[in-house]
Amino acid sequence: MATDPDSVGVMQTEQRNQDEPTKDSGSIGPGDVISLDQVDLALAAKMNLVNDTIDRIGFTRYHVKLFFLNGFGYGVDSLLLFLMSISAEQVVAQYPPKFTRGAQLGFYLALLVGALFWGSTADVIGRKWAFNFSLLISAIFAITAGAAPNYTAWAAFVALSAFGSGGNLVLDTTVFVEYLPSNKQWLLTLLAGWWGVGQTVAGLVAWGFMVALRMNLFLVPTQITWAGDIFSIPVELLYSY
Repeated sequence: MATDPDSVGVMQTEQRNQDEPTKDSGSIGPGDVISLDQVDLALAAKMNLVNDTIDRIGFTRYHVKLFFLNGFGYGVDSLLLFLMSISAEQVVAQYPPKFTRGAQLGFYLALLVGALFWGSTADVIGRKWAFNFSLLISAIFAITAGAAPNYTAWAAFVALSAFGSGGNLVLDTTVFVEYLPSNKQWLLTLLAGWWGVGQTVAGLVAWGFMVALRMNLFLVPTQITWAGDIFSIPVELLYSY
């Protein structure tokens, strides 16, 4: 009995489909980094669309500006950390506390809290506002720390500035890498070079104020006194901050 060629072709196609393993929509495929089993497929499709669009746009002058913007933020975070470590000995000598490592402890704890707080807050209020506010908090309390009248106040202001810089530290890398095309994401490692820039600036500024008077580039007096002797602030600390 003759066999219909079309029927044979259909049967062969169905047999091949049965033999081939079916791929789960959430399994890892070529080029995938993680499984999408626990991810909303609609959200995953949107993310792929955005990433593909960024790749098609490529690296532009906007990314160069973003590199310097986030790099300056990265450098400020490094500067505040290094300036605190440089000035700690001078502050302890001026205002002898019972516990001489309180500022360092508060600084690192505030960095942790700031990173957790601003990292999650940025998803609610947006990257732009979180970035700007965290950097503003760092600037305000860092300047205020230079006029601290005692060790406790200085340690508190330093910790508050670290609360802002800790959040800004995580947002610098996050904002930068989110806009980078996939073939340029190695620039995120290069962003770490700004860490050295911040420490260099802090070291040069402190070198002009926190050395012996015969080596001091600015030849400033040893302290500024406000309201008699109640608020006697080391000029090295005031000018450095």
